[in-house]
Amino acid sequence: MTSWTALDLDYVKIGDGLWSDNTQNKIIFLPGMGGSWNERAMVLNEAVAQSDWRMTPFVKNYDLLFEGFEDNGLVKDTDYFVYNYDWRKPLADQVTDFNNYVVGLGVTGNEKVDVVGHSLGGIVGRIWTQENPDKVGKVITLASPNAGAVKVYEMWNGAKISDSVDPGSIALNVLLALQKKNNQTSVETIRAYVPALKDLLPTFNYLKKGGTVVVPPFNNYLNDKNTSISSIFSQLQTITGIGFKTKEWINLTNRTVFDNVLGRWEQGRPASYVKTDGDATVLKKSASFVGDGNINVVANHGNVPDKSVNLVLTELGLGKTIATVVNSNFNGAVFYMGSPALMKVNCGSGDITETDGFVWMANKNIVDCMVKLTGTANGVYHLVMGNSADDESWKYTEGNISVGDTKNISVNVVDFWYEQMLRETNSLLVTYPTNTNLNNMKMAINTKNRINLINSYILFRKQKLETIITWRMVNYLERIINIEIPSPTSIVFSKQKKLALSYKSLADKTALLQQRRKKYPNIWQSLNYDQGRELLTNPNYGKYVLAEKIFGIVWY
Repeated sequence: MTSWTALDLDYVKIGDGLWSDNTQNKIIFLPGMGGSWNERAMVLNEAVAQSDWRMTPFVKNYDLLFEGFEDNGLVKDTDYFVYNYDWRKPLADQVTDFNNYVVGLGVTGNEKVDVVGHSLGGIVGRIWTQENPDKVGKVITLASPNAGAVKVYEMWNGAKISDSVDPGSIALNVLLALQKKNNQTSVETIRAYVPALKDLLPTFNYLKKGGTVVVPPFNNYLNDKNTSISSIFSQLQTITGIGFKTKEWINLTNRTVFDNVLGRWEQGRPASYVKTDGDATVLKKSASFVGDGNINVVANHGNVPDKSVNLVLTELGLGKTIATVVNSNFNGAVFYMGSPALMKVNCGSGDITETDGFVWMANKNIVDCMVKLTGTANGVYHLVMGNSADDESWKYTEGNISVGDTKNISVNVVDFWYEQMLRETNSLLVTYPTNTNLNNMKMAINTKNRINLINSYILFRKQKLETIITWRMVNYLERIINIEIPSPTSIVFSKQKKLALSYKSLADKTALLQQRRKKYPNIWQSLNYDQGRELLTNPNYGKYVLAEKIFGIVWY
């Protein structure tokens, strides 16, 4: 007979006979458009590995979610991972890159991951889930434009970006400022450098002209993926921002002949909008699917992650929730420095040193700030600065710097803008060394003779020799005029009336030439017209002065 040894137990837990594995899935978070950055890729257009991308320094609206993970005992890069990526690529390429990343984490066999993504990141994560359902426990999308976003039409077709202020619009403005020097128009730059936008166009009708629906550019890729979305409803949780007026319909008017030459506003120029519920960027109906068990939160696009933290934790089976405070604010001055220099910015409260090239100053204006550059190597620096809510404020400048050299740049000091004009003029003189107008410009800069500088500049532009540097010079001339002639209220009203008449006259002349002489604008005339028109957007005195002169040479 077998003898059993006695075993003393403090207590015995009686279960239901079922074995349970409480192991937490690895969690992967994907930020939205503009949430990742790599200097070599964004400034120099180099191909870099996914592992070289980092979180964009001023993006803080995911920190609360990461805090929630860690309060539940999760460790970054062990239990949860942040996937930073090249958000400019076509969507299909992004899904492939994400798959390679998951494979690299060593997820094999019966292991599953939970995927959480904001905006574009949510789309990448859920499409990957559709293609790899057996590898996913839960996929959560936060304010993701699953059926596209209407504002993307204006980005793709007109380079209109700052309709709302969020990391995506800020990053796009920085990228546009860095790369527009390589293209004639902003639309060319957007399409060349951010093909992902085409894949975010809406899959529903959103354009009207004269009350009639206009068939929009069709988004085949996103539409095809959406037709099979119900296959992952058991894994999918959409969280949608509501409570903010969001564009649903764009009422179009005719594009101008200049728009046609520049390849802009292919279906028509936006004239007005119909807005319904959403997060000010993504419509409620676009962020969710019928039958997916969507959850709504009252928040704008950038704040949805903060407002959704406890919902996400609960969906992932993490029991400990946290106190949430929504404080994401993307209004302010943005400064970006591409190597080889270290940047510090002072907006009145002491020096702030760059983080990965960026300085973010909440609720500040670039004209209130001083930039100090210190050379860390010999080469050309690239400086971008702008106010996040104003497309027209973004400025790009570059220059040579050596190790240990310092440069102080005060945005509202006239000497700085004359210096930029001199740099650009010298650059043109390399190509056109004997050009009389360029040499007169240089003389006017050295003597700070604003009138002669503007007149010589316009004469050079009439020669139709160059369309990139001379376009950039307009920004500097505008600053010089406005600083040297502050607040000329009575003159502004006079100029405004005069320019309104000039603008109408130009439009009439264009129509007349088309009808009677079959004369159409060429690329040169269209570029002049385009910049003149841009100057009348959010105009000031300097813009009025330059617009008048540029309109005057459209048909020259």
